[in-house]
Amino acid sequence: MRACLASPVVVLACCLLGAVPVGAELPSAKDPWIAVESANFELLSNADARKTIEIAQRLERFRQVLALLKPGLKLTSPLPTSILVFKSDRSFAPYKRSDGQPHEDLVGRFITDRWGNIIALNAYPPLGSGFEVVFHEYVHFFARHNFPRLPLWANEGLAEYYSSFSEVGSDLVIGAAIPRHISTLRRREFIPFERLFTIAPSSPEYNEGDKKGIFYAQSWALMHYLMSGPEERRRAAGEFLRRLSDGEPPAEATRLSLGLSLAELDARLRGYVNGRQFESMELRAALLEPLSEPTVTPVSRARALAALGDLAARSSELAGQLSSLAEEHFRAALAEEPGSAEARAGLGRLARQAGREAEAERLLAEAVALGSTSPVPYLVYADLLLERADQARSRGSEGGASSEVLTARKALERALELAPDFGEVHLLLGLSYFGEGTAGRPGIPHLERAAALLPERGDVVFNLAMLQLNAGEIESARMVVEKWLSRFDRPDLLAQAREAVTRAHWVEEARKANEAGRLDEAIAAWRQAVEATTDPAERSRLTERLADFELQVRISRDVEVYNRAVALVNRGQLEEALAVLDELGQRVADADLSDAVRSLRDELRAALREEP
Repeated sequence: MRACLASPVVVLACCLLGAVPVGAELPSAKDPWIAVESANFELLSNADARKTIEIAQRLERFRQVLALLKPGLKLTSPLPTSILVFKSDRSFAPYKRSDGQPHEDLVGRFITDRWGNIIALNAYPPLGSGFEVVFHEYVHFFARHNFPRLPLWANEGLAEYYSSFSEVGSDLVIGAAIPRHISTLRRREFIPFERLFTIAPSSPEYNEGDKKGIFYAQSWALMHYLMSGPEERRRAAGEFLRRLSDGEPPAEATRLSLGLSLAELDARLRGYVNGRQFESMELRAALLEPLSEPTVTPVSRARALAALGDLAARSSELAGQLSSLAEEHFRAALAEEPGSAEARAGLGRLARQAGREAEAERLLAEAVALGSTSPVPYLVYADLLLERADQARSRGSEGGASSEVLTARKALERALELAPDFGEVHLLLGLSYFGEGTAGRPGIPHLERAAALLPERGDVVFNLAMLQLNAGEIESARMVVEKWLSRFDRPDLLAQAREAVTRAHWVEEARKANEAGRLDEAIAAWRQAVEATTDPAERSRLTERLADFELQVRISRDVEVYNRAVALVNRGQLEEALAVLDELGQRVADADLSDAVRSLRDELRAALREEP
């Protein structure tokens, strides 16, 4: 289930370390870069320190406000987060491309993938603010790790509700009116709630441009109605979202938590929209924990270039493309600082994406050897090594931990030292123990930790159950499948996992019956395992194992018959022994035993002919 990097679509040129292609869109060498570090964020910026500190404090306040949603929410990110602040639109412009096309009006962006998060902002946008899109996407990221089964409408509505967060004097303003949504709501027909609550990412209302507006607007309006109302309604809203997240039918969740039918909820929302009641919530900043003063330190040009290259690379990677701009930045960083681990790691990722595996491994190994302070190079390097080990195992290589696997684990352990809560690292470390049988048990705690850090990932829970089965912990795997995996909307994984648990159960029953000498029961259990398997390749493998087992049982029983004939010979009952051997000789399957039967039978016939 492990994700792979995108397939190559372009072959990058200029492979000499330190060589920078002509015409590179690099930031001016005159621009000083600084690092502003607050309690929970670090920002790299070429804007002035005052503005960068202001942005850091605003992100800290937003994080505090999100924490008020519900006690006990996870605020620590399971992915590393990089924040880049640009002093102007001109400075930001080269990094606005995400699909090969420029986005002139982009003032902020939030990128998330398995390697981490990147926030990029124009500190002084010509119009509006870059925070709206950043806050919207940050809420999505926050919700995935706290409300992993939140319905799509609620996820988008919550993100839009918080996207307008602002500070006015000493007040924090949440849920300010969004004029474009209000306009849409007053012009367009509402989506029936029975439909709104079931819309998924594949639904036309979410993907078709002419319908997307009303979906976002109505989702925002309903969330605004629930969140900005009186305290009693806000408490009911939390219960409402919990019930929907647990999979309760929308009508029942609405009735039990809000005390309304869907028709009544529709009427309430229409009245809310038409009554111009979109009042924001205000919170006194003084009521929250005071923010510590961020620190400001200068940043080398090489470090800034590597971070900007990472932004360009991951922007293009999301569109399945390679980035020549990223390569230019990484090579320029190496020209400035030949020992840059981050620049080598960036080039290694680009080489791997382009299919140049040997070059990628060399560059990533160099980044690791140089002692990168980022966990990502260690993760990418381990991912490459484990993918190669998986391929070797699929070709029939011996099981156990290969040298690649051991090297990968060492890299992942270093990544965890740098980022103990990096969920993807725990996931990959757990996956590295597949194929090792009971020796793979040390990987189980890592997958359990990954499942806790990445609660929206059904594939993590699936892999946890599969590793438990690999290690022989069948009942633990069954519990994980039925109590955890069944909560995800992944019928494919659930069916596959249940089948694997059933198969493992019958294989284990066959083993126990065989050890107890109940061979017919063992054969019956093996047949149950075959019948429970739908995958053709696995069914074929099990069928072969069943056939081998049945053959061994047959040979074992034939040996018992042969030994009975020998016992008769030793007692002088030659004719009885010959009768047993004649019958055995007609069906014996093992070649060596067949030779022994024939030889003994010939001796007995000769002896009987010589008797007076």
